[in-house]
Amino acid sequence: MIIDVSFFLVGLFKLLGCGIAIGTLGYLISCKLDVYKTFRYVSMAKTLAEDLKWRVILLYSDEYSKKEIAKLLYIGETLINKVIHIYAKWRCVVNLWRHLPGRKKVFSSSDMNVLREIVREHVDYYLDEYIEEMQVRTGKRVSVPTLWRSLAYCGITSKKNK
Repeated sequence: MIIDVSFFLVGLFKLLGCGIAIGTLGYLISCKLDVYKTFRYVSMAKTLAEDLKWRVILLYSDEYSKKEIAKLLYIGETLINKVIHIYAKWRCVVNLWRHLPGRKKVFSSSDMNVLREIVREHVDYYLDEYIEEMQVRTGKRVSVPTLWRSLAYCGITSKKNK
């Protein structure tokens, strides 16, 4: 997410001692760089490192208030509340039930062994023939790109060894 921060820059440059005069909205005058056009603020990541979450828990157990922890660690109170809630529920700072990105694997490790075996037996098959054979042996039908990715995962990028 990109956010315009021209007003933030004015305050920052006043703190740093850079002379800035403001005309109409959107113009920053008497600064050597055209900061308004070149500087954009990119929002921070949504996750915290695990060690920082443990620091939140340690400070909270030392009876610091949530506002004091937020000021000390430069993070928001909402995030502190989430970390404390997860810790109270699971005695861990990482949410164990958080969904992992991506889809679940179609083929298990035993299915991958079957695929390797089929490739060893039938080197001259086309990809659609491998799909049909995998459906017969495992009961799972996949698309051609999925089969190609599975073959690449097995280390098979070409069917014939030279």
